[in-house]
Amino acid sequence: MSKVIIIGAGAMGSAFAFPCLDRNHDTTIIGTHLEDKFIDELKSNNNFHSALKLNIPKSINISKFEKFDSILKS
Repeated sequence: MSKVIIIGAGAMGSAFAFPCLDRNHDTTIIGTHLEDKFIDELKSNNNFHSALKLNIPKSINISKFEKFDSILKS
């Protein structure tokens, strides 16, 4: 299992997380500094991604950019 970190929580980055998860990779989506509000909305709406019209599985970690350094080091 590899650790995959996707920067950008938009439709493209979030969609890319699905095949990574399907291949049993430890998958994390990190929103850019411009997506803090979107990350908050995503988490408060049961991980529902408004652009993709689906829920992001709980096994995909979703974080704000401010946690990038700590995620990268773990």
